[in-house]
Amino acid sequence: MQIKQLTKIAEYVIRIEPGEKLMVNLEKFMRDTQGGYATFHIPTGGGFSDIKCSFSEEGGGRDEDFTGPMELGGTGGNISWDPDKPNTPLVHCHVCLGDEKGLKGYVAHLKEATVKLTAEIKIEVYQEKIFRKIDQRVNLNLLDLPSDPVKRIKESRHELHQARKEFLKCSLAYQGEALLHIDWFGCGGANIKGGYDKYDLEVAIIREALNIWDGKGYNANNVKNLLSNINPERTNDVDVVLKRLQGFRDGTNIDWKDSARFPGSHGTQMLRWREEELEEVEKERDQLQLKVKGYEAQIQVPPK
Repeated sequence: MQIKQLTKIAEYVIRIEPGEKLMVNLEKFMRDTQGGYATFHIPTGGGFSDIKCSFSEEGGGRDEDFTGPMELGGTGGNISWDPDKPNTPLVHCHVCLGDEKGLKGYVAHLKEATVKLTAEIKIEVYQEKIFRKIDQRVNLNLLDLPSDPVKRIKESRHELHQARKEFLKCSLAYQGEALLHIDWFGCGGANIKGGYDKYDLEVAIIREALNIWDGKGYNANNVKNLLSNINPERTNDVDVVLKRLQGFRDGTNIDWKDSARFPGSHGTQMLRWREEELEEVEKERDQLQLKVKGYEAQIQVPPK
C-alpha cells in the first residue's frame, strides 16, 4: 500500500455547458487553479454524446466509442499531473453509462464525452502535488506515492549520496555555483519539511548540472515538477538558473567565471561533502576487510 497525507485547500462546484467536452474542462480547471491534486464526483449529469471509453481486459485495454445520447451516473475520479510535461493535468475518471432506452448499462474508464444537457461536478482540491508515473508491473500510469516514508527517505538520501559523489568530478567553482542555487531553491537545512522531496530536488538539480558539465544540455521539467511541491513561487527561475550554469560551463557568463566569488560557507560545505565521501569509502573498506577475514576463516588449508 502507498500513502501520502494531503492538505485540502478548497472545494468547488462547476457546471459544464452544453456542447463542451468534459475532460477538456476538467483539465482546464486544474491548470487555472494550479492545485496539487484533486478528486471529483459528478452526482448530476445527462444527455452525453460522442463518448470515448476503454474497458480493462487481460493483456491490455479495449477502446469503444458510443454516439449517444447516454445517461451518466456514479461517476468520479481524480486529477494529477504529468511528470514529463509541464502544466499538463491527467484526469482519471470511471463512469456508469446507460443507453437512451435504459436497456443496457456500461462501467468503463472515460476518456472523453461531450455534454449534451449538463454536468454538475463537485471538486476537492489539495495542496500537495501528485504525479502519475508508469508502473512496470502493470504497464499503467499510477499515482506515484511513497509506500514507506522512512524507507523512501533512506532511498532518497542514498541517491543523493551517489549524485554528490559523481558531482565531485566537476570544478570546485562550478560546484559552488550549483550549490548556491540548491540553497536558493530551498534544499538546504537538516530539519527539512517534506523530507525526501527536498532530497529528490537536490538530486534533480545535481543531475542537470552534471548533464550541463558533460555537454549534454539540460531538461528543466523534472526540477520544476519537484520544486512545485516545495517552493512553487521559484519554478519560473529554473530555466534561468540552468541557463546560467550552462553559460558558466561554456565560459560565456563572464560575471560568473571568477572563482574568487566562491563563498566560504559553500567551500566549507564542499569540504564536508568530501569528508563524508571519505568516511563512506573507509566504511566500505572496513566491511570488505571483515568479509575477507570471514572467507579466510572458512577456507580449510590442507595439512602439509
